[in-house]
Amino acid sequence: MTPPTRKNLKIALLGYTGDIAREFRERLGESELLSESSITFYDYSVEEEYSLLGDYKGEGIVVRYPSLKELQEHDLLILLAASAKNRDLAKHFTGRVLDCADSLDVYDCLYSSRDEEPLASARVIKVPHPAAAVASLLLGALIERIDPEWIHLQILLPASIKDKGVESLASQIMDHLNLAEVSPEPFGGTLAFNLLSPEEEERERIEREVTATAQGRFSLECFYTGIFHGIHLQGTFRGGPKGLKKGWPSLFEGFSDLEITGESALSPRDAVGSSRVRVSRLREYAGGDGKTIRSFSAAADNYLSGVIAPAFAILRKMGV
Repeated sequence: MTPPTRKNLKIALLGYTGDIAREFRERLGESELLSESSITFYDYSVEEEYSLLGDYKGEGIVVRYPSLKELQEHDLLILLAASAKNRDLAKHFTGRVLDCADSLDVYDCLYSSRDEEPLASARVIKVPHPAAAVASLLLGALIERIDPEWIHLQILLPASIKDKGVESLASQIMDHLNLAEVSPEPFGGTLAFNLLSPEEEERERIEREVTATAQGRFSLECFYTGIFHGIHLQGTFRGGPKGLKKGWPSLFEGFSDLEITGESALSPRDAVGSSRVRVSRLREYAGGDGKTIRSFSAAADNYLSGVIAPAFAILRKMGV
């Protein structure tokens, strides 16, 4: 059998409804990537043995009810929505899988910005945690260009990263305002108007995934916060050349996924709808040992920068 090429690749996108699927579909419609491949959408919202009319590139498409037999006719499965049924299909799919929904526990390769990752040969590839994807992008640029002694990141994560997080946050806010008893699920605490630390397993996952890029010269702390969208990062580091504050904008030249701004501080809303991580101007302080401490803030769209951009980078490196 002749291996499929980019021109005759058959791709199944599992998940048509939901925010990640919508953003992926819109970005794919604007991109030349996979433009010559055959793409079919599948979703369990379609009634069994029936199809649903959807939209892709401004034209009507047929969204099909997924079955393992039909999916096996494809070369690549892109998993865009997490559910028990989707997870089961992906586990039994014999072709290549790109997990954009943090659904699979077993995978051959976790994407990072390192070129030596064996993306071309891996069968199951997982997109990293959105916080890890954004942090790795920033830290990779800093380490490559200025080689700082150490970096600390504080990351604020939105409710939308958690399963049913937006619905839970909206419900918690209403319960608070109505002086009603607040359900803590799925966060293990009351999120509305508060900061909550991720569970230990999730925090360790983020650190592990960032380590692949940052080479261990970093520390980070993460919190979930009562926002619906966007990731906020506050970075502090020591090291780098003299005059770095003036040359800060040129530091990010060549990184298409990073955008320097003239702002002194950024909030998550500053990056909503943008596929680029926005970075503030650099601030400098005199450290107690006479060495300069530098800080900056950054903001990113948790769907576009946290999931979609890494997924597209993976597809390009896979050569599909």
